[in-house]
Amino acid sequence: MYFNKGASGLTFYNSAHRSREYETPTKVCCSFCRSPIMDEGRRVCLIFPESIDFGDSPEEKLEWRKAFEVSCHIFYEERVLEILDGKTKWAGIDNNSEMLDDLGNPKGEEDRVHSLE
Repeated sequence: MYFNKGASGLTFYNSAHRSREYETPTKVCCSFCRSPIMDEGRRVCLIFPESIDFGDSPEEKLEWRKAFEVSCHIFYEERVLEILDGKTKWAGIDNNSEMLDDLGNPKGEEDRVHSLE
């Protein structure tokens, strides 16, 4: 994401310190209309989809869709619905928790090794 006027026109909010000074983690919004733009964490940035120009042509839109395609699901143990897409599912953080199947059942070690290849 590129801001052609730097931080001018952006408002920051750190909920931990109830501060409008820039420090991570922070919420970033437009100073004029207050539309949310993103949440910036210490090691992650969550961009609101409305902030992205996906292009006009079907080809441009397909390219963006591929760029944001899901590679795995994390915290699947806490899900509110099953996602039957065959993607790798993790009970917690990826590669640091138990691997689950589409229905949330633990996968065996053989399945886990095969899925990581």
